[in-house]
Amino acid sequence: MRSMIGRLLFGGIFLVTGVVAGAYVYVTQPFDPPVDSSSIGSVPSTVATLPGATLSPLPAVPTSESASSSCSTTTRPFVPTRITVSNVTSGATVLAEAPDGNGVSPSPPLSDTGKNQFAWDNASALPDSGKGNVLLTAHPWPDGSAMGNRLLKTLRAGDRFVLQGGAGQRLCYQVTEIVSVPVEDYPGNRVYDMTGSEQAIITVCSGLRRGPGDWAERTLWFAIPVK
Repeated sequence: MRSMIGRLLFGGIFLVTGVVAGAYVYVTQPFDPPVDSSSIGSVPSTVATLPGATLSPLPAVPTSESASSSCSTTTRPFVPTRITVSNVTSGATVLAEAPDGNGVSPSPPLSDTGKNQFAWDNASALPDSGKGNVLLTAHPWPDGSAMGNRLLKTLRAGDRFVLQGGAGQRLCYQVTEIVSVPVEDYPGNRVYDMTGSEQAIITVCSGLRRGPGDWAERTLWFAIPVK
């Protein structure tokens, strides 16, 4: 079982600037999964916050053919090796890595290559397993040039991303909810739940960068499979 320390520290060196520090902020998008999985509709975003929190209006939901065509070619669970994200990346590497001894999910290398990669927690669910959470992480960079920075700037509720396997498997996910939260309130129980219906969750560091590898918040994208 993952330790509480691991849950609180999850993603300790991943993502971004521009969210409200010290406030629990929810950005949610209710929607009905589309019948036609070959298109991404423009989904209006809604914002709900606790008292005292503020958030700038979200931009219009972007679209991307590369993340909307041939969403699913899977017949069984697979190890993700690449990811395509609407208007963010047309095919970034996904590294399969193990959590550390405290249960902290892995992250890509802190390098010029790693800053454009994702890590998949190999103790989490496999894509197309039908149950549990597929846990992914990416880095922000102080200069704004990393994958995490692009996710924070661009990925919105209603957008899609596609996980791909080494044998050509593809499974599309649609973002249903975005949560930004202080690191001490990281929702580890929800993230590490492997008993519910399948979701993919991307986590990155966000908020104030207090020092190397020390970000005040975490931003999470929750997404469901679309076939």
